[in-house]
Amino acid sequence: MMEYIGTGLRKKRIKCVIIFSIVLVGELYGWRVMNIGNQKKYGLGYERKRKRQLQEQGFTAMRCRGSFGLFDIVAANRQGWLLESIKSTKLKNFSLKKELAEVAMFSNAPRGTIKRLIMFHKGKMKILYEQAIEAESLTNQ
Repeated sequence: MMEYIGTGLRKKRIKCVIIFSIVLVGELYGWRVMNIGNQKKYGLGYERKRKRQLQEQGFTAMRCRGSFGLFDIVAANRQGWLLESIKSTKLKNFSLKKELAEVAMFSNAPRGTIKRLIMFHKGKMKILYEQAIEAESLTNQ
């Protein structure tokens, strides 16, 4: 075994060995081991797909890249604005109660703006929440 003395390379090597060992043991015992990097790419693909769908419907759409904000896609057309939060998972059991509450509470946008929470579960799109922002919600700020 090679040893890197005096640098951070040894720590990185140990972390890689540990992660690789966990994956191997998981495969032996049939565990579902998910790579975090792949999960981010999995969600990113659905954001891109949704952006293309909106553009085909006549919207000017923009992904909020590198943002950890509430909405992933902001789109506009002549009728108004659309704010979408995109979530994706392969898991059987999942909860989006926190995200649903955050989207429902959001009201800092022009009247008529549509806010949505969209879920991609194993490749199928489902709109979990959709509501237009009304005039009275702007006065409650």
